[in-house]
Amino acid sequence: MRTRIVWSLLLLLSLAATVLAQGEPSHLYLGLAYYFQGVERDSEPLKSLALLELERAVKIEPEAVEPRLALAMALHSWGRYQEAAEHYKVLIETTGIAELRVLLGDALLAQDRLLEAYNQYDQALSQTEDLSRAHFGSGLILERWGRTEEALRRYEKVQELAPDLTANSIRLGRLLVEGGEAERAASVLEEAARYNESPEVFYELACTYYAAGEPGKARQTAQRVLQLSPDHPGAAALLDKISHN
Repeated sequence: MRTRIVWSLLLLLSLAATVLAQGEPSHLYLGLAYYFQGVERDSEPLKSLALLELERAVKIEPEAVEPRLALAMALHSWGRYQEAAEHYKVLIETTGIAELRVLLGDALLAQDRLLEAYNQYDQALSQTEDLSRAHFGSGLILERWGRTEEALRRYEKVQELAPDLTANSIRLGRLLVEGGEAERAASVLEEAARYNESPEVFYELACTYYAAGEPGKARQTAQRVLQLSPDHPGAAALLDKISHN
């Protein structure tokens, strides 16, 4: 998601100068403006306006990359994965950009089209080896296929490339705990907590401390979870488990 948002912001910023020069907003500019307002306000009417303007932009310039990319990312963010995938395929044929294969892989993975998604990630990595999202998506698929050792290596690679990717730190931590490496898992999640002080990360860290035989740290961290999210059921259950052991 972060990649798509960053690309959208860059598009919006790059368009500002063009809009001022033209004297009137383009359909692409309006579509992006409605999109961000719709997301911020959680407004379906604004999202519909965004879709209308972005579709107009693509119709006017079917060969242009920016309008189609903006439309694809908007559709993707709204859960319309198949429509987004079709636009990504056109863009890949036009540009061959590896990052677009990653986005296509994400859209296919969201539809449980695992083999197709894996192939897209693999092709992206054959072009550029340091695509953290491609390694992560591949890891998720390998884990679902039961190939946990390969998934672990993928997650470890992501940890090197993007230690701030919380979802990866959590997946890596869980696999390390399952493999009897709770202390190493704790180290991974401690690093994740430095980037993202969320209840989710702290809860995983508390569970990992408990698995590592450190009930004091587990209790303290679970309490931290409840400070951030008082109704968190997992943290409350973990504290109860610790108190009875």
